[in-house]
Amino acid sequence: MYIIGVNLIKMKKRFAIQAVLLLLIVGSTSEVIAQWVQANGPYSGSIKCFAVSGTTLFAGTSDSGMFRSVNNGISWAPVGPAGAAVIAFAVSDTNIFAEISPGGIIRSRDNGTHWDTINNGLSAFASTFAFANRDTNLFAGTSKGVYRMSVNDTSWSAMNTGMIASGFAFAGTDLFAIGNFGGDVFRSNDNGATWASVNSGLTDSNNVHAITASGADLFAGTSSGKIFRSSDYGANWQAVNTGLPGNKINAFAVIGTVIFAGTDGSGVYRSSDNGSSWNAVNTGLAYSITALAVSGTDLFAGTSVSGVFHSSDNGMSWISANAGLKTPIPIFAFAVLGTNLFAGTSFGVYLTGDNGTNWSIVNNGLIATFVDALAVSDSNLYAGTYIGRVYRTTNSGASWTGSVTPLAGSVAALAVMGSNVFGGTSSGVFLSTNNGVNWKLVNNGLTSNYVDAFAVNGTSLFVGIYGGGVFRTTDNGANWMATSNGLAYSVGALTASGTNLYAETSPDGIFRSSDNGDSWVSANTGLPQSTATDVFATSGTNLFVAIDTGLYLTTNDGANWASIKSGLINHSGYFLSLVSNSKYFFAAPNGGGVWRRPLSDMIHANTNEVPSVTDLLRVYPNPFSQVVSINFSSSDNGYAQISILNLLGTEVGTIFAGELQAGEHSFTWDGSRMSHGVYGCIIRMNGHSENIPIIIMR
Repeated sequence: MYIIGVNLIKMKKRFAIQAVLLLLIVGSTSEVIAQWVQANGPYSGSIKCFAVSGTTLFAGTSDSGMFRSVNNGISWAPVGPAGAAVIAFAVSDTNIFAEISPGGIIRSRDNGTHWDTINNGLSAFASTFAFANRDTNLFAGTSKGVYRMSVNDTSWSAMNTGMIASGFAFAGTDLFAIGNFGGDVFRSNDNGATWASVNSGLTDSNNVHAITASGADLFAGTSSGKIFRSSDYGANWQAVNTGLPGNKINAFAVIGTVIFAGTDGSGVYRSSDNGSSWNAVNTGLAYSITALAVSGTDLFAGTSVSGVFHSSDNGMSWISANAGLKTPIPIFAFAVLGTNLFAGTSFGVYLTGDNGTNWSIVNNGLIATFVDALAVSDSNLYAGTYIGRVYRTTNSGASWTGSVTPLAGSVAALAVMGSNVFGGTSSGVFLSTNNGVNWKLVNNGLTSNYVDAFAVNGTSLFVGIYGGGVFRTTDNGANWMATSNGLAYSVGALTASGTNLYAETSPDGIFRSSDNGDSWVSANTGLPQSTATDVFATSGTNLFVAIDTGLYLTTNDGANWASIKSGLINHSGYFLSLVSNSKYFFAAPNGGGVWRRPLSDMIHANTNEVPSVTDLLRVYPNPFSQVVSINFSSSDNGYAQISILNLLGTEVGTIFAGELQAGEHSFTWDGSRMSHGVYGCIIRMNGHSENIPIIIMR
């Protein structure tokens, strides 16, 4: 008993010393930390192509690489090169081929885990648009012609260097190709050595966009929404369009004798009579179909913005199949309206009402979906698009109405002053006095027309001109006056913060005006040398800026700047847009997606104030042998992460990560599989952390 008691005392002493060391490693129980959190989206789900290898399904995306599912689309995991655009797939036995950009053609022989580049023999700068395989031969349709390779080889041979093939299909022993970007359908009966045009009756021969075979019949889908069928290997074609909506045919799939056609904007159509008639099968399905694939008796549809959908009943009903399929989209503009955050993207407008935890696409009526600018006025949200049209919603994106006529040029900036809306394009400044329905050009006094940014300061509107400096109007654009005294002339961004104006210039950095633009002084103290400063955001009198080397904050009118990028992991490069609401600061990196950080974290930290967010952290029992209970209270809502650390400060377990409401919280951790010793339980919430040593004793 005595020996046991001595050993127990020694063990407790050792654990006590370890606990002290752990506190030194982890830090004090009241530290302000860099708490960046990646928002859950928005994700585009932009699917370019599919491949089926046995029971494994691959999905290629437009800008986020490829994903693999081994459970029929229930869940996905990324494989292959990250961040690439996947243009096409092919499968032959255990070989999987993909065309990626950048990178060219790659091959995997272990179900997508590892990939090798196989571009030998291809012409320089050849881009591959489609694959086809038969027996041991693989065909690649490229911008430099058709190439062929044995599936187990490593070098390509040119078959035809004059025809650009963008799609393939086999019917019988013949290979068919969509040639010259939809110009014609071609047939080869000698394994790709020679090709002949086969277009008799194919009245939309210059618009063929998709091709497939069902039995001995060929089907060609066109950009004008028509489908043609040939029963004699392309010698003659006849239109089979009954029931089709007239939208572009993007893809085909065949299950038995049933043919499916994926359209651009009208979903999937099915024919059970060899194309004689077609019926919509879209229950539960997003409408812009980019790819179709068949795995056994299951049908998969890839969409332009909503990811993958799965049907197990021949298209009669569909369910979303996107778990793990995350393809972040670049955000070109933010806007805050009430408790909602809106993001403008190349796929339209996304909305989150819970600070980025959940997003929904809100494009009803938004015909032009490349949104480059957003602006808010009362309950109105305006969206400026790449094709020059401005749209307005009064119901948080549930529906949009567009301008009667487009502005001249892409809308790069929007501003609202009173009841007037201003739009900036490469043609200058446009004004609407009726909520964006009609527009007129208001350029009087501007010496250059390339508008980059607006800022509103009281009753004055400022415009930043690329290569032209800053101009001011006090009469709603009727007259403009140059206000660039002391300012470099190439202005990329403008904002107002408090009574101050700030301008980004290249390459001279940030300038501040405290007299409504009459004079400007440099405000770069604390900022590194930068080649671009394109984005501002404000929170009260606090100003945020993104430059090509990071994110910075000033709380003293630009007298000095502090870096706030620490803790923002897996990101390098510039930021496309910034915004803040009453609680969080949001940043959108060029690689896509949204990162969020509590304002209290940065602004309190910059003023040496420590927020009190969590309190009364309690664990019981402690020491313990199997399971420990963790209890604490939070005084505010926010994102929380509860982790277990070892003596080296390395995280060995995550108990919880997500949003928590203010109040009491209780969690348990099962430490039965861990070695005995001292660990740390740390709670991070809204930039504040609390930690306590916990002891496993057996």
